This record gives sequence, C-alpha cells and structure tokens, in this order.
Amino acid sequence: MSFSKANELYRKGNYQDALHVYYKLAEIFGNDIVSLNIENCKKKISENNSVGQNEEKIHSKVDLISIEQDITTKILLDNTQPKLNETVRQELLNRLNKKRIIHSKDAEIKEVKPIPKEWPNDLQLFPLPESTNDYNWYAEFKKLNNSTNKADKADVGLSIIIPTFNRSKILNITLMSLVNQQSKHPFEIIVADDGSQESIVEITQGFEDKLDIKYVRQKDYGYQLCAVRNLGIRTAKYQFIAILDCDMAANPYWVDSYIEALTSNDDTAFIGPRKYINTNNLNEEDIYKNFNIFEDLPPVKSDSISTASDGGISKDWRLEHFKHTDNLRLCDSPFRYFSGGNVAFAKKWLDKAGWFDEEFTHWGGEDNEFGYRLYKMGCFFKALDGAMAYHQEPPGKENETDRAAGQAVTRKIIEQKVPYFYRKLEPIEIATIKKVPLVSIYVPAYNCEKSIVRCVESALNQTISDLEVCICDDGSTD
Repeated sequence: MSFSKANELYRKGNYQDALHVYYKLAEIFGNDIVSLNIENCKKKISENNSVGQNEEKIHSKVDLISIEQDITTKILLDNTQPKLNETVRQELLNRLNKKRIIHSKDAEIKEVKPIPKEWPNDLQLFPLPESTNDYNWYAEFKKLNNSTNKADKADVGLSIIIPTFNRSKILNITLMSLVNQQSKHPFEIIVADDGSQESIVEITQGFEDKLDIKYVRQKDYGYQLCAVRNLGIRTAKYQFIAILDCDMAANPYWVDSYIEALTSNDDTAFIGPRKYINTNNLNEEDIYKNFNIFEDLPPVKSDSISTASDGGISKDWRLEHFKHTDNLRLCDSPFRYFSGGNVAFAKKWLDKAGWFDEEFTHWGGEDNEFGYRLYKMGCFFKALDGAMAYHQEPPGKENETDRAAGQAVTRKIIEQKVPYFYRKLEPIEIATIKKVPLVSIYVPAYNCEKSIVRCVESALNQTISDLEVCICDDGSTD
C-alpha cells in the first residue's frame, strides 16, 4: 500500500481515502514528503463538496488504512521511537542481514579500449580540477566558455551586515574602522539589532554624517542571529553582501578587497582571516589619525576561544589549513571554514541556496550549514588575505554567549542537515532517518514492473542506511 495505494486512490477520485493515507504517511515520513499531495486532496474534496467534516475529523480516521513499510524503514523508525517488541525487532534484523549477504553474480569482464575509435585525433579534453573547490580551474573554464562576470566595476557595491546584541562600545570601534576604508567603490552599513537593551540606534546615528548607514531591529526573542542577519540582508541594496560581526574591526582595504574579488568571480564566497587584539585603550582620535592602528596592536590571548599558540596568544585556527590548501583551493570541505563573522558573497546565491536557517537559535553551526548549502549548489570558497579583520577582545567576556551550551544544541541540528563531514555512519541497529540523507539513489523507470521491486529492495538493503531512493516514472503503462 503506502504511496502507491494513496496515489491509486487519488487517480480514481477517492480523494477522502487518499487523504487518510497521506496523513498517515506524513506521520511516518514527515509532512514535507506529502504536503503537496495533502493540499491537492483537500482542494479536490473542497471542489467536489463531498466532505462535511473538518480536518481534525479526517485526521482521526487515519488508522482505517494500514501502511506497509520495508524492513529497513521499520527498524529506522523504531530506533527513533521504539514500538516493536524485541522478538519482532530481532527477526526483522535477521531478515535484513540475510538479504544483505546476497551478492550479485560476477559480470563478464571485457577488455575496453580507453580511447573510442570515433574519438577525433585533434580533440583535447579540458584538464580536471585538482579538488571540488578548485576555483582557479573554474575561472579558466568560465573564460573558455565566455561566461566571465559581466558586472561593471563602476556599478557594484557592498552591503555590510553587522548583527549586534548590546556591545555598543565595541560596535562603535567597528564602525570607526569602516569610516577609515580606502575604497574606490560604494558600500553601505546595515546595523541589525537583535533586541538590544543598550541604545544601538544612538551609536548608528552618530555615524550618519560619515557613512551610508542604516539601522534595523527586531524584538528580543532570545538568540536569533540567523533571523537578524536575514533581516539585515533584506535591507541590502547592493549585489554583493558581507557579514561582519560587531566585534570585528576591518582593515582599511577590507571593502575594496571583497569588492575586487567578487567582481572578478561572483561564483566564489570569500572568507576573511582574523587576528585577536585588545582595543580597550583606543580612542576615537587615535583611530581616525592612524588607518593601520589595528594592525599595529599586538596579538592577545582570546577570552572567547580556547585555542592559543605556544606564545600564549590566540591564532585563527584556520590559517594553517589555508596555507596547506592554497587558500582552500585544494580543500574538499571548504564550508567548514566559512565562519560568518567575516565573509562576503554575491546576493544571487541566496536565490540558489536559501538564506540563513532560522532553526538555529543557539550559538554555532549556522554559518557552516549555510556554507554547505552554498557548496552543494556550486559555489566555490576562497580565503582572502586582504579581508583581514581584527577580533576585539573585551575583558570579562562582555555579553558573551554560552558557546558550549549552544554547540550541544546546534551540533544535533547540523548533523541532521549537513551529511558530509559532520555525520558519522551508523549501523542499522542505531541509525535513524535524517532530514538530509547522505546518499540519494536515483532510479529512472519506464515499464519495469517485473524488475522495479527487486531494484528498490537492493537500494534499501545497502549496508549504508543513511540514504533515500528517488524513483522517476517516465509515464509507464504497466
């Protein structure tokens, strides 16, 4: 039964019964899988005026239809919410293991010539990239296909989103660093206030005669970094976006470094390194007189991170990896280094990959998850030395979020949503169904009634259970 039964009922016009089954499937597999089917059933029922009861009454009848599941799914669901008794569970595991030890017959081995006889003698293949993040290879590929960036440098600009919660003193210094920008290009500042008790708007107003600056605010709903970043981005007027934490002072060529890089290649997201400094003794006059004042300050030990060099000073943990991977060009998991406190990307990627995920309401993980979606949709990543910013270290961890407690929550979310790197393979005895599977098996099908069941079972019975099977029926008549 299950999906095929529900679809059959729908095709026959039994929309109420089909709705019963789809609701049951939603309970098992989640609403996202069948939301469109449910809406279509409701629409048909409404059009036919054949149902008088409300949605709750319909939902209460879902048990009228039994749903048949494959063995793997039964076990995965039982691992999440145990319902099977131990005897039944063990019997299912035994049956699954028997299926998994069946191997396909060895196929006949034939010698294959590496170069087909039809291959033109003068045809040359474009060289392979050195990694999945080889942005140099991609730049050459775009040049070969005449698809380089069309943006006119005179028309581009950078919208800088600065999320903040209190920390008005440090924010003030960060904004001073942006006044000192030696930029040939236009840029704007959007201070995005996550419900501060301090008067952030007054700080912002103090820079209106020096910067193109805006202020947006949302009510304090707790830690809502993703939501306030999105709020700031919605206000942005330029095609390039930079995210800068309120405690990150930018070097004087920070804006131009990002704009020049993005104008050259807007299919790459750029990551700026950081240096840890103490700005407590700086005053406004000193900052405006000396553009390089932040670079001149000695590095310090951070109060907010635990990693430090042998000399007792903190270092950006990513620097060594940048060095050994040619600024991430040779890295196959570059989204791991996409720390949202100092990054820039083209606004067009929000349409392709989505915005920051507002399910993250605790510290950490949201920038890596966003970076993963960029990476999955084809965006490249590059570390950009010219985008150096200086992390201001306040004494006593001013308004510091409990990072360890936050990570305990967000780690579970990122394991669900980022299968590559952040998720470990689990044996079937403890595995669960994930929101984003590690593997997608795609099965195009046409009139294969005799073989499709065996095909799907072979896919479901893999030793890896962190997968989905997608069957695309090309109008079969069987």
